[in-house]
Amino acid sequence: MGLEVVEGFINWIRGSLASLHGISPVLAWVGIAILLFLGAVYGGMALYRAIKAIAYMPVRKFVAMLALTGVALIVLAIVIP
Repeated sequence: MGLEVVEGFINWIRGSLASLHGISPVLAWVGIAILLFLGAVYGGMALYRAIKAIAYMPVRKFVAMLALTGVALIVLAIVIP
């Protein structure tokens, strides 16, 4: 299901970019590539900061955060389908 969502999102962006007064499909794909690259860079920076924060976190706080993440994932698994 996740791959279909990503594919739909990419098609939506491509259609939105292509509908801008006859922009070429190549430019639309270049725009998508730039957006995906910037998203990967930003996501990588956020992941680095999260790992760095976890490394200096007390064990009790880490276990509490892990438990809250598990609860959030269970809630999402119930709500999304």
